[in-house]
Amino acid sequence: MDQSTDFGYANFSGLYSDLIQNEYSDDEFENKIEEVAEPLIDAYAKQAAKIQQISFSTEVYSEMRNQISQIVYSQIEDDLTALEDASTMSMAEFAEQLQEENPDEEVYASFDELDTNEDGVISREEWDAAGLDPDEFDKIDADSDGVIERKEFEDYYI
Repeated sequence: MDQSTDFGYANFSGLYSDLIQNEYSDDEFENKIEEVAEPLIDAYAKQAAKIQQISFSTEVYSEMRNQISQIVYSQIEDDLTALEDASTMSMAEFAEQLQEENPDEEVYASFDELDTNEDGVISREEWDAAGLDPDEFDKIDADSDGVIERKEFEDYYI
């Protein structure tokens, strides 16, 4: 409790004793009551407002926490399902699924589709033949040896 409430209790106890021990006229009695009761009522009103505010804040917090938890758990479940699905697919199947799920996003061909001569690397010629951005080739070719190895390709896209 705050000081105003403590002050109200102390004054109320003193007023009660005073009223029992002394006789007052009606006006004096009302003045004595107002002197102590009004600050006490104000103190109780402040305490009640604080309690209501804390209660409301707690309810809002709890509801928000529940909503956020539901969203997070739902996203985690979706991500785990996608990872499980992706772990059983080839790169080509995964790229195809991404294209189906995100038709507005550019999804690059799989490594195997770009490696047309099947030598295990993507040359600049193979890249250009696929009509892909030449600057992107340089970004993917991390060791700048003029070809994109499977690891470089996967590191860049996955």
